[in-house]
Amino acid sequence: MIQRHAVIAVAALAVALTAPAYSRQGGDAMTLIDITGQNEPPLACNPGSFTAEERARWQELGKRFLRSAKAPRELPNGYAFEVDCTPHALRDLAQFVELESRCCPFVDFVVRVPAGDRPFTLEMTGRKGVKELIADELGL
Repeated sequence: MIQRHAVIAVAALAVALTAPAYSRQGGDAMTLIDITGQNEPPLACNPGSFTAEERARWQELGKRFLRSAKAPRELPNGYAFEVDCTPHALRDLAQFVELESRCCPFVDFVVRVPAGDRPFTLEMTGRKGVKELIADELGL
């Protein structure tokens, strides 16, 4: 019995190491998500991915983020925004990124939080065409 479990574990490890995807557990199901770029999401926003309540919160957080963000810094494949550290700013930004990533799954998000009370940074980047789409959507 132990030998059988060892064979299954080795086989599972081999599949995990060679598969072009990683797994994300959610609820009762496991979803495999392609990270090789072969099945990239289209460059199209999907605000229909929200409930009415989530959509209102997403819009509120987006407006708040744009008001508090300093002028964006252009990156080769997107933009970086600095936001002053305030009591609720990081929590709001994290919630905005979670919702925005559902609407725009083609955007890569990186939040950098430096030590102390220095401003944190949100980077929004992606493959060819993402930078232009971000610029259009945010009016940059």
